[in-house]
Amino acid sequence: MGKRNPRPPTNATPTTGTTAPCPQTVRFVTPGGDPVRSPNSTQGADGQNEFTFSTANQGVLTMNLKARVEPAGCAPAMRDRVLFSVDAIGASTMTWATANPNGRPTINGDFLEAVVTFTGLPERNTDFGAKVARLMLDGAVHETKNYEVFFARDATNHPGGQAGSPNWYHYWGQVVNVGTTSYAGSSGSPTMARVLGMVDWSYETAPDKTTLYIYDEVVTDARAYGVGNQVSGIDNFVSTLYHESRHVDQISRADTLVPNVRCWQYGYSWNKPHNHWAPGPDGLWGPPPGTATASVATAPPFEPGGGDDASIDHPSWVHWPNVWPLPNPIRIFHPIEEDAVLYADARVSEGDFADHDWGDPGKNHMTLLKYND
Repeated sequence: MGKRNPRPPTNATPTTGTTAPCPQTVRFVTPGGDPVRSPNSTQGADGQNEFTFSTANQGVLTMNLKARVEPAGCAPAMRDRVLFSVDAIGASTMTWATANPNGRPTINGDFLEAVVTFTGLPERNTDFGAKVARLMLDGAVHETKNYEVFFARDATNHPGGQAGSPNWYHYWGQVVNVGTTSYAGSSGSPTMARVLGMVDWSYETAPDKTTLYIYDEVVTDARAYGVGNQVSGIDNFVSTLYHESRHVDQISRADTLVPNVRCWQYGYSWNKPHNHWAPGPDGLWGPPPGTATASVATAPPFEPGGGDDASIDHPSWVHWPNVWPLPNPIRIFHPIEEDAVLYADARVSEGDFADHDWGDPGKNHMTLLKYND
């Protein structure tokens, strides 16, 4: 009898037939890292975790999702078991690439990849910010990664709102409600905002006393009149809104101090020869003492004041009613502005509104709390 072949070891790898299954090892590459501590905003780069809508008319955000399969050579065996999933961005339209229906990946060497796009910026500021990507394996969540979504700060492609206004105005304006605002382009000066009823008061026409006109210059690092809180970006924007809203309040309160007749018909004046008078002891307007109201000028500027008429201004400060307490301290040229600075400072310090800033550049983009990167 001839010798029989020895029985092969039970742990031997067959040389024919099916290959042993690959281990279930698949891990995110993109998004990757921590968008707060290790931000990566390079479009299409491995590990990208900050994504910004483009400046195109509708705005498009593209995410190149990527996962590594180990050991090498196992990607084909894993492909049909894996799906990518990402959060919605408000009402922005989400579309998976043709090759990636519902997040199904394609194979690129030892990687699984998929591309998803969002078209059209969302309406709300709260639609941006922190999001979660999910790597699904056999229908269950296998791994998650955090990432952040931004709008191009200085572009003008937001939906709705004031046409032609920049994205920062549209989205930051949703953070606080201080009344009516309007974007007014560049002031061409250090002026960041104004209320026309304060700076353009007239005897001839009724001024706009309630709208806060906001200029491009507000997107900066500033200190109101050199004495207010040092604030930048969104914090300076919000602080400026509060500052100007205080002027609206000043106008409204001062208007109650003068009668609604002739030279007072548009209220307490601010930037013109003033109508800050009350009738004297005889109850009539001067000049001269005791002259009837009808004798006051019938053409602009309609300015009364004379005889026994009494000024309603503080004796030391024109344009500050004497029935109002003075702000404390007065560090700048007039209590009107000091009052507004103190009002804003009590409500906003640097960083207070950083969590709401999803502009690129902005305080959550790249360097945390830096408004311009």
